[in-house]
Amino acid sequence: MFKKYKQVFPVFTFLTHICYDLRLGFMKKLLLILFFAAGSFAASAQVSNAERTAFSLGGELTIPNYGLYSIGTGASAKFEFPIAPLFSISLTANLTSVFYHSSILSQYGNSGADIFAPIKAGLKYYPISTLYVEGEGGQAFELNHSQHQYTAFGIGPGFLIPQRKGALDIGFRYEAWGGQVKQTVIRFAYRFGL
Repeated sequence: MFKKYKQVFPVFTFLTHICYDLRLGFMKKLLLILFFAAGSFAASAQVSNAERTAFSLGGELTIPNYGLYSIGTGASAKFEFPIAPLFSISLTANLTSVFYHSSILSQYGNSGADIFAPIKAGLKYYPISTLYVEGEGGQAFELNHSQHQYTAFGIGPGFLIPQRKGALDIGFRYEAWGGQVKQTVIRFAYRFGL
């Protein structure tokens, strides 16, 4: 299937065979390929991203693992400041709408989505200047319906694609809000160096 790409993309061919041999799911294959792609951007970075204060704004796609919800969308703002050469602390505020499965809507007649406002603090580690791993913890506030408050926890990798005056920040994380929502989140943001 990939014979014509072997000469042009030997790394892609190698990763494809590893993914097939390991019988990895689609998301795991995508993450593995993205990590190797992010490494290729490391040489172009001049200053370590962990050593500069930054602010990012972006959108998020939420894929709940099971339960009441089918999908979600949201927006986030993140402030990051360095504490050591490879580490920085992050403060994040989100606004997320998580939509119910259509079968639940027809049974109960809800508005179609629960709206959450998670506020979290975290720690970012940069093994290379364009790749990071981040862990976050905080609270997720439900703004409509039952208006509960949940403990929020998230962990996952991400990578930066350097631009002229900032970077594209693409992150993946597993996130849980108490026992209510467990989800995979993909974040696309623009990161401004301050």
